[in-house]
Amino acid sequence: MKKLVMALALAGAGGSTLFTTGCVEVDRGEFDSVKDKLDKIELETKNKNELQVHLFNELVQKHGALAGQVAQLDILVRALQSSVSSLEDRVKVLEARRSTTTERPESGQGPGPKDKLEDILLQIEKTITELRQGKIKTDEATALLHPYAAHAAPRLLDELAGAVTKFDYAKQLESILSKFPPADLKTPIQKALGQRGLRESAARIVGQTRNPELGKVLEEHADSLDEDFRLVVGESLVLCRNPRGIAILVICLRSGETTTRTIAISALRRLNRGQDLSYRAQHTNDENAAAIKSWEEWAEKYGKTIFD
Repeated sequence: MKKLVMALALAGAGGSTLFTTGCVEVDRGEFDSVKDKLDKIELETKNKNELQVHLFNELVQKHGALAGQVAQLDILVRALQSSVSSLEDRVKVLEARRSTTTERPESGQGPGPKDKLEDILLQIEKTITELRQGKIKTDEATALLHPYAAHAAPRLLDELAGAVTKFDYAKQLESILSKFPPADLKTPIQKALGQRGLRESAARIVGQTRNPELGKVLEEHADSLDEDFRLVVGESLVLCRNPRGIAILVICLRSGETTTRTIAISALRRLNRGQDLSYRAQHTNDENAAAIKSWEEWAEKYGKTIFD
């Protein structure tokens, strides 16, 4: 036993090339070789794990980027589909008007018999571009586009849909469209009233025409759940002398928005010779309860005959 202990001590101190454990003797070189191999395997495993983590992270990032690109492509596809649909509708309108284009008299009611469709569309695009760039004013653009109203109305509404963040330009477009003959506005306006980003502008255009016949296109939107849109519809119906607008404005008196209440009472006051029946837009519905009831009674009594 003492010899075994001495042997182990000497081996641990580097004084022997053998390990003696029981009946097994291990060469020190073999032990170091195995240990080096194990260390190498451990290092390789660690490196592979780190590489896998790195590759996984890269894969996640690339997947996220691809998902974003797919979403953008999806938006682009929908926009292109909408544009194609709009162009198809415009072609139908142009084809429907083609035969009547050459039949219009030369008295300023429309293009003359020598005006080609391509020239008309080119003139419309040129006028819109100059208006957008501020080279011509609203009145001048109206005069240039009015003879081609049937062709210009759909194109101007498309332009208006892309001008939602350009307040002054949008107002110019609305003003020009409101000067067009109601017969040329009806079909494109009906379509625009069904487009969320365009319907309020379309309703305002109808109101600016003050045409009772064109105003009828707004009636089917009188019960819209969109309060802002419904308010514009109510205002425009009243401007077109349509009594259905009065009921909408009275309902808007109960709105939770002060701005909506203010616009509604202003429109109703004009119909009632400046009388507001003690309604205050800045007050709550409870505070205005008596005034709202008075307006409801007024609408019931005068609403259906006020425009007769």
